[in-house]
Amino acid sequence: MKKFMSAIALFLAIGAQSCASLTSTTLIDPKRSFVLGEGAHPPYTAQVQNVSLLDMEVLTKSIDGNENSLGVLKVGEQKTYAVPANAAVQFKNSSDFLASIKVVIYGYSNLSMGYKDNK
Repeated sequence: MKKFMSAIALFLAIGAQSCASLTSTTLIDPKRSFVLGEGAHPPYTAQVQNVSLLDMEVLTKSIDGNENSLGVLKVGEQKTYAVPANAAVQFKNSSDFLASIKVVIYGYSNLSMGYKDNK
């Protein structure tokens, strides 16, 4: 009976973590990027809505430096990105104005988050 209860507790803990989410509204300064998930981590899903008044380019960057454009996130648009293990997602504000996105992360949420100057 103890093993059965331990197995159920483990199953519930894993299930709770796989359904975990993190929600954030993020401001991005002019000519800067918000970068989510640099370094080693498992895959995750990011649901992102552009709540600013300007379009933003979205890129992924692998841990070995390969960069890939995912396109443009238009004003008011919401997209879901399945991010592979060890890849970062970059939301690039190329304008002279403040930008803002709403992000909901599903799955693994212990990710690095930071800002970088655009190159």
